[in-house]
This record gives sequence, C-alpha cells and structure tokens, in this order.
Amino acid sequence: MFRKHALFICFIAFYLSTLSYKLIANPTPFFDWDEPLYVQGGIEMLRNNYFLFPLWQGHIWFDKPPLSSLFYGLVTYLPFPAEVTTRMLALSISSSILTLFYVFYYRITKYASVATLAVVGTALAPIFLQRSQVVSLDVFLLIGWIGYFVFQKNLLISTPFLFLSIQSKSLLGFYPLVMQGLFVLFELFRKKITKKEFILLIRIVLIQFAILSLWYIAMFIIYGNQFWTAHIIESHFKRVSSSIESHFGQRTFYLDLLIEQLGWLKISALLGVGILAYQWYKGIIDDKKMFFATVFIPWFIFLNLTKTKIAWYLYPVIPQFMFLSFYPLILLKKFPKILRMAVVLCFVIIIYISFVKKDLMNTYYSTSAPHIYAALYARGSCNTLAVLVDTQTRTTYDTLHAMNLTITTSDWWGDHPSMVYYFAKPIHFFYDKSMFLTQNKNYDCALMHGDDVKTSLKHASIVSIFDDSTLYKIHP
Repeated sequence: MFRKHALFICFIAFYLSTLSYKLIANPTPFFDWDEPLYVQGGIEMLRNNYFLFPLWQGHIWFDKPPLSSLFYGLVTYLPFPAEVTTRMLALSISSSILTLFYVFYYRITKYASVATLAVVGTALAPIFLQRSQVVSLDVFLLIGWIGYFVFQKNLLISTPFLFLSIQSKSLLGFYPLVMQGLFVLFELFRKKITKKEFILLIRIVLIQFAILSLWYIAMFIIYGNQFWTAHIIESHFKRVSSSIESHFGQRTFYLDLLIEQLGWLKISALLGVGILAYQWYKGIIDDKKMFFATVFIPWFIFLNLTKTKIAWYLYPVIPQFMFLSFYPLILLKKFPKILRMAVVLCFVIIIYISFVKKDLMNTYYSTSAPHIYAALYARGSCNTLAVLVDTQTRTTYDTLHAMNLTITTSDWWGDHPSMVYYFAKPIHFFYDKSMFLTQNKNYDCALMHGDDVKTSLKHASIVSIFDDSTLYKIHP
C-alpha cells in the first residue's frame, strides 16, 4: 500500500511540513480584506454566544453562513498567535483536500503517477497555494465538494460534507448535488438506468437537498426579508449579475487567469480533454468515469458567465484542469520506463518553478503596515475610534453607489477592515468627510489619511503619525 502511493504520501507530508514551518516561523498580520472579516466574525460569535451568522462589530453579517467563521474563531483560543492557528487550520484543510483529490483521481485512472502529479500541480498552483496559507472560506467549500464525490455512496458521510460546503459559501455548496441530479437525468435519457433506478437515485438527491435547505427555511422564518435581501439577493444573485464593489474584469478574465495558473501545462490540458472525449466516445471509459473526470468544468463555464470577477473564484477548478493536464500520460502506460521518466521530469519542473523560480518560501501575502501600527497604538490609548477613509475610497464608493454596485455591507469595512481586529474596540469608518468632521467628537480618537490631515480637527491633538496616517486624541 505504501509503495503504491509512496510518491503522493511523501509529497503531502513534505507540503504540510514545509508550509507549516513557514507559517509558524514567520507569522504575518492578517491582510485585507478577507482574513480579518472571517476571524473577527467568529470571535464575535463566540464572545456574544450567537451562532446563526458571523458578527461584525456587533452587527449581524447576513452575507455568510456561520460555520467557517466559527471554526476560525474557535482556533484563536489556542495558546498561539491567531495569525498562526487560523492559517494552520486553512493549511490542514487544504492538505485534506489534496488527499481527497488524490483518492478521487486515482479511482478514475488507477494510475498513482497521474493522480499524484494532478495533486502536485494543484498544490503549487499560485491561487491554490495562496488559499492554503490564508484564512478563507474557499477551503471549506472545496473540501465539501470533493468530500461529497469521494463518499457519494455513503449518505452519512457525503451529506455532512455537503453541509460543510453550504455553510461556507451558501448556495454554491449545492453544486455537487446539482451535478449529480443532472447526471442521473442524463443516464435516464441514455437508457443506462431504469425508471425505477432513476426514481431511487433522484429521491436521494431530493432528500439531501431538503435536509440541507432547513437552515435557509429557519433563517427566513427568524429574519424574514432582511435575510432574503442580504443573503440571497445581494450576496448571491447580485454578485452574479453585477460587478459589485469594483470587481470588474474583461469577459475572458477567468480564462486568462486559468491559462496563467496552468503555465506550461495549458496545451496538455487541452490534449487531456481531447483524449477523455475520444475514450468516452469509443466506450473505453463509461459515463460515470467521464462525469467524475470532468465534473468541475461546468463550474468554470458558469464563472465565465458571471459579472463579478474575483481571482480566487477560480480556486475550485484548479484540480480539474491539473488532472486534465497530466491525463495524457496514460498514453505512455505501455512504456513504463518512459512513463516513470516523464513523471519524474514533470515533478522536478513543478518543484523548481515553485521553490526556486517563484521563491515559495519567501513569498508572503501580507506585511506589517502603518494602519496596523496605528490600530495597535490606538488600542492602548483609545476606547473608540473614528476613521475617515481616504479620498480615493470615498470617491470610488460614491461612484459605485450611484451605479447601484454596492450592497448593504459595502461601507462596513473602510480601507482596512484588519484595523477592527487589531484595535479590538469599536471603530466607525466614515465615508463622508463633513459627517466625520461633525461627529468625530463622539469618539475618543480619530484617524485621517493623506491630504485629509491638512484639515484641522477641533478639540483634538495629534497623538502619533504613522506614515501618511495621523492619529488624534479628541478632547471634550
């Protein structure tokens, strides 16, 4: 067993230990935007004994389900820096995702080398690598998706995996169930299953759908239109139909991004699609294997139809295209020596590009910044803080608001939501300068940036300056 899967086992152990060392030895501050949102949301849930949604400065954040934030909040109670424990949780889940994908693709191909290279390519793809080292909801989504497909025959295991994905990115978590339902319909159309078998299979899908929909029903009963508008309309449908909150991009945004992620493998990915299609057409592989081998392609197609362009939305399809990239190696199965040489060559190239050319061990996604120093300093001398977001942010917000490209929470975060975590006390972000000038007296301290510091504040004295930011103490 170990010999058969030795290459994968060695790689996943190397991956986990190497990145663990990196995260533990060099912890960096939470970066804006997502990291502080999910960590702070979980901390406030635990602090307030409220577990239906994440909280942000005491307000219910209806956009996201609660479970992922709750997990991140829980690990902050461990006796280590939160920047380490939360990211180690994300890395552990990422390693589990890679293990499940290995099992998944090994079942399809029966070739450990192809499955291993698919995992290695995935693990070291820039977006997947970044998501493995930062606090995000995407890792919970993807482990739910792949866990469902790996354990599909066991309802007691597959259903909790679906629940985990739904409780991370909400409606997107239903994707595997939708795909399974469509596949069952396809099999009925192809007369590969009887009507009786179809009814049995579709009943299982509907039962799982009903069980997993109970949370939505409960939240709608409790919060009514407030939940419907914020969670369903704004957080889902508006994100699909509009480029909200400056998430613009050209029509080929995700295609261009995929090509960039694949790099030198982009041609072999196309070849892999062609080989799979040919084998399916000739009956070499059956419908079910073809379904599993291409199950994430529809998600990529859907992404290209959406208006909101965010790079890490591509994250769930990276394993799919890495698998397709290395699938052509099965053509060498009759030449085992050449196959082994090809596998070793691919492995060496991927490791070289990641660790040498792209300097993986010295690539960090955040650094200490003036706004963090300001928040930590203010934490020791202020109970409340008023922050005037910079001129560019105010202008952008006003423009987007006029174009109906904002949602309820768009003005919750300011320039740097990480300030809320590091200040650990009430902060109010002002998007209107005149309102800030009249209301800052209600706070202990105030913070301004850039050219705004030229505006004098009444009854205030400068406490400290952090690069282009100035912290003021407000006097009664």
